[in-house]
Amino acid sequence: PNLDKIAAEKICTGKPVSRGTAIGRAKIALTVSEADKLAPGDILVAPITDVAWTPYFSLIAGLATDIGSAVSHGAVVAREYGLPAIVKTDIGTRVFRDGDIVVLDGDHGILRLATEDELHAFNNKALNG
Repeated sequence: PNLDKIAAEKICTGKPVSRGTAIGRAKIALTVSEADKLAPGDILVAPITDVAWTPYFSLIAGLATDIGSAVSHGAVVAREYGLPAIVKTDIGTRVFRDGDIVVLDGDHGILRLATEDELHAFNNKALNG
């Protein structure tokens, strides 16, 4: 894929593995040691997850991984927690930056930057609880 074009548009697609939609701050964690920076409601964007990541699933609002399948760790645990998730984005960890407000669509396999309206709604929710 043309990574420059995709990075400019801030969107990537993957395989939907757990239904639902979430909006939140992207947290790029390349290793489980970087997962300590996760805050409640974040969208975890990682290369892949394994058992060591499991404690963080109670914090996040959704998961996108660069690799994986419907039976990979992240997909299975996301379904158990009722979190939207996509796998096999190939490039999610390279397209997005920490703090980007993103929308994760677990029904259609899309991770994208939030629109202005979605960003406004997200900020209002954050301010008003």
